[in-house]
Amino acid sequence: MKGVSPLIATVLLVAITVVVGGIVAAWFSSFTKTTTEIVGESGEQQLICMNAGILLRNLRYVDSNLVGEIQNSGSVTLGNLKLQILYQNLTQETIPLCSSDGMAVACEGSLTKLVLYPNDRVFFNFSIPNNYDEVRIITNCTNAYDEVSRNEIG
Repeated sequence: MKGVSPLIATVLLVAITVVVGGIVAAWFSSFTKTTTEIVGESGEQQLICMNAGILLRNLRYVDSNLVGEIQNSGSVTLGNLKLQILYQNLTQETIPLCSSDGMAVACEGSLTKLVLYPNDRVFFNFSIPNNYDEVRIITNCTNAYDEVSRNEIG
């Protein structure tokens, strides 16, 4: 039985190596481009959010209703606002916020998502059980949030 000549074997080995190297180079180029774009967008968002701030103000619990005010205290427009209610039994409720007649309300149907421009204020009034432990407001900027414990609520 005859084998493949050493010259042909060498040429095949070099050709296979070049093809595999080309595939790896194409994948690596695509991977680094995608990663660079993701890191760039994340870094840009973090720079913008450095000047973000939000406050929960004048919170009261009256007749099973949590009422209060949300204020954008930074110099960045904030969106994707959510009110989180943490309960004493370690569960939580997250309420995406929309705007209706100048109030922050739970998003339902075709309501417009709440956006707060710098220094904007909006009021809310939500019916919640009295076993709440903490109230938080979170935004599209991870460093722009506020939380108020039960004993700080009037």
